[in-house]
Amino acid sequence: MKRPFIFDMETADPDDFITLLLLLGHPQVDLRAVTITPGTKEQVGLVRQALAWFGRQDIRVGAFNIDHDKECVSAWHYKAFPPLKKVLSDEAEVGWKVLDKVLGPDTTMVCGAALKNLGALLGQLRIHDRTPNYGRLYIQGGFAGEGVVPPEKQLEKFKGKVTCPTFNLNGDVPSALSVLDHRTWFSDLRFVSKNVCHGVLYDAALHLRYDAASTSWCNHEVCNCECHRPGSYVMHAMECCSPCSRCGQRVPGFMGAAISPTALSQSLIYQGMGHYLRRHPGGKAFHDPLAACCAINPEIGEWAEVELYREGGEWGSYLLEGSRVKIIVGYDHEKFVTTLLEAR
Repeated sequence: MKRPFIFDMETADPDDFITLLLLLGHPQVDLRAVTITPGTKEQVGLVRQALAWFGRQDIRVGAFNIDHDKECVSAWHYKAFPPLKKVLSDEAEVGWKVLDKVLGPDTTMVCGAALKNLGALLGQLRIHDRTPNYGRLYIQGGFAGEGVVPPEKQLEKFKGKVTCPTFNLNGDVPSALSVLDHRTWFSDLRFVSKNVCHGVLYDAALHLRYDAASTSWCNHEVCNCECHRPGSYVMHAMECCSPCSRCGQRVPGFMGAAISPTALSQSLIYQGMGHYLRRHPGGKAFHDPLAACCAINPEIGEWAEVELYREGGEWGSYLLEGSRVKIIVGYDHEKFVTTLLEAR
């Protein structure tokens, strides 16, 4: 059964765009809205193109500051997905207003960016003295270290640490603190923190798993010629209209063939991360996809009930029963990959 999801994202890192593709195609997810930080016109244009690939122009798009003076889109997006063009779009609502409309008791929100949109919403509700029920909230960020994570589970780079800087929470500290202050407004508040996600890589082994999962669909080149529909097929290193590398048929023969959202999602992720691995063969830390998969299947993670705090510009946590806040302290890799690929 599909659950309604909301994704809050940025575009400085490949993680968020990959997570957007994941959520658009996952069979357990009904993506209802995407909010963007800071929400520039180029970011909105990028997200709108991705939604169009899946025929999901119905999804609401929100921006924190559409008049932001920088573009905030990394070059990776255009290099990994040449069908993407630099498109400026102001087709976005105010981010907190989107969240106000779509969040509810049955929703799941995944945050992969600084919490500006969510913080703006909480600020508005404080003014109007409302006490809502906003369902499940999974935030990529935070830190659990010594005293919370058993020594044998601590990543080498974090051994013995109690606090650590964390990008998304430090990106808007007042908003992060506001979320903690209003934890009772969420039925399930969890942090997928760097003590675990820094150890989760998209590497050559995971790329092979994606390749194996692609046996049920065909990959074709996306270009601007008349025989292709943008978003229907995925680009590989072949000339336009050449035979499919998997089935031998020519691309135009597939014009009438529908590709499922799950297959399209897997195909695009395979393409984008293949491009990344060619330049970075050691792999990519998969922060936001882990957070999204934990939101889809919380059994992926091992969780501790904690209180989060900030000290000296860094974040930490300590065990506290009854805090209504959970943080990840370990994870099951195979459950993660199974959820990521929706292998059954």
